[in-house]
Amino acid sequence: KEQDLYKSYTLSEVIYELKKLRVVTLNSGKSYLTEISKKQRMLFEKFGVPIPVAP
Repeated sequence: KEQDLYKSYTLSEVIYELKKLRVVTLNSGKSYLTEISKKQRMLFEKFGVPIPVAP
């Protein structure tokens, strides 16, 4: 509400957008984070959350 996100996004749209993030773990044990879209980056910035990196 503080960031005026309610004007352009509903709560379900925000959750849907952030649900798309995935961590892929290969047989070798390496983990990769799927690509972060512009919308996802914007949402992380608006919420003041650091952009995630692969573990």
